[in-house]
This record gives sequence, C-alpha cells and structure tokens, in this order.
Amino acid sequence: MQAVSAVLPSLGFAAPMRTRSRSAGVLASGMRATPALFGSPRRQLCTQQKSFFSGYISQAGPSLGRRHSRQRQFSLQASGQKDVEDMRRSRILVCSSLAAAISVPLRMLISGWLQERKLSQGTVGSALHIPTANALRSDFADRSAATRDSLEDVLGISVESLDLDHYARHAVPDAGRGIPRPDKAAKAELEDRVSGASMLIVGGGNTFYLQAAVHCSGFGEIAGRHSGERGLPYMGMSAGGIIAGETVATAFWKGWDDPAAAPGFDFVGNKGLAQGMNLLDGRAIFPHYDSTIHAGLVAERRCGLDNPQKLVTLADDEAFVWTRDGSSHQSDVLRGE
Repeated sequence: MQAVSAVLPSLGFAAPMRTRSRSAGVLASGMRATPALFGSPRRQLCTQQKSFFSGYISQAGPSLGRRHSRQRQFSLQASGQKDVEDMRRSRILVCSSLAAAISVPLRMLISGWLQERKLSQGTVGSALHIPTANALRSDFADRSAATRDSLEDVLGISVESLDLDHYARHAVPDAGRGIPRPDKAAKAELEDRVSGASMLIVGGGNTFYLQAAVHCSGFGEIAGRHSGERGLPYMGMSAGGIIAGETVATAFWKGWDDPAAAPGFDFVGNKGLAQGMNLLDGRAIFPHYDSTIHAGLVAERRCGLDNPQKLVTLADDEAFVWTRDGSSHQSDVLRGE
C-alpha cells in the first residue's frame, strides 16, 4: 500500500506539512476530494453578512445588566473524578460583535483575566487573534490588520494574527471518521503557538469555513485543553462564539452563513463535523439575536439541539461569560443599558 503522502497529490490534497510555505492545499471529508479551500485565493462570498462592529456591552458599574438573572454558582458532582475536575480552569467570553468585545467595561474583565494569568504564568505573552472566519472576504488582510490593531489598543498587549488556514490545509483524509485528520507536524506547531499565548481571540465571519479549519488544524482539541482546562482566556465573537459551543448547528438558523464555503463538508449528515469545541458546559450559542425577528425561529429550532434548555441567545449588546475554578462554575449573560 502506498504511503498517505504519496497518494494525497492524486486526490487533490496537500502533502503533510514540512515547511511554512503557503502553497495551495485542500481538504476532504472522509475520502471525498474537495477543491482547494485553505490556502486558495481570497474571494468574496455572495452571502448576506452582518456587521460585527455594532453593539455595546457594559460589564461594570450601575449600567450592568444581567438578563434573566442568570448568574449561578454550583458544584460539580463528578463521581470518581473530583481530583481531575478540581484542577480545571476556564475563562470564556462569547459575544456578537467586536464593539461589544472591546467596550471599556468589558475589557476591564479581560484585563483582570490577563493579570491573573500573568500571576500564574509569570509573564503575559501575545494574544492570538484568529481571523480565519473572514478568510474568503476580498478585504481579508486589511480587515484582519485593522481588528488586530484595535485589539492591541484596547487590551494594551501585543496581538498576533494566527490564521488557521496555514495549519488546516495540510489535513489528511480519515475515511473512518469522515472528518479530515490534522497533520501531526502542523498541529504540533499550532499547539506551540497557543501554549505561549496570553489569550485566544476568535473573530466572526463564515461559521462553516471556520469550523472546517478548526477540525482540519486540530485547533478544537488544542483550545479545549488550554482554554477549557488550563485557564487560557478565550474570547469568541459571532462565529468565534458559535464554535465555542456544543454545536455549530445554530449557524444554519438565520441563513447568513453559506455552508458551501466549506465544500465537501456535510455538516448536516455528519454530526461530528457540526460538533463545536464545547467550552461552555454543553451550551449552544445563537448570536445577533433580535427577539422581534428571531423568537419564533428559535422556539422552533432549539428543540433539535441535544440540550435545548442550554441554548444561549445573544443580542448585539450582550455577552455570555463562563468561568470555572475547579468544582465552582459561574455563568452570566451581561448586557449594557
């Protein structure tokens, strides 16, 4: 039998990663070859897009709003795994917009997380901004640079861009799972970048393109380990918030994101492809929620979720915050007023 690296070119796949070259590569779902996706020329998607630069959220002082009084603190009942559970730490924030994410009160919360990490790690490295969800936009480079600069200004720390395309395009087919398998060398390099970061910031755009990159780069597993268990702060905006949840199925509901952006990925037929990073204790995220427009839609669609009672809807001025310290959990939906 031929080595996988020998047969990949004939299937249209990039060979396993050896250098940092940005030569074109592609992905597959199972053994289905797909056209070049990651590392391909940027193109404008003809799908309805929502601005990610609207909304405002307040997290401190008298303007703080807690929707539905959701703040809770409780203890895990993990029989036989108490010692493991007690070591887990999470600092997760998801929201609908960049403006919400960088508002003055909310960045006070983030600043506290960064200071906490500095005390525990001895230093604060650069935050990693992951703009991959917008990779198919014609203005991708300019938009990413502007977002990175804004984040540096408001967070007061260095922010580096980390495009998952670079790691995802080296994925190899896995017929057994029907989900491409990350290249080991590429995944190891990605883990090195994440392990040295002070924070992960995942931006909005096309959820399905981002989800494909998460699977093919191994980012989901890496973020789950560092942000879900070791306290590396994670901030997800719009699509970046959806992938942090239990499933990305909510991205279908409004029809804003075109799944054709990730050709060859059957997010409906292969439930594993739609599985999110699950950083939020089984919750699913529905951003850009407008009760006057989406209430009926959400009531109908939430029944199809594994945990419909854990669906979190977020208006453009809201954020969901999830923290965990060992057996103690705290969650809240915050809203500026």
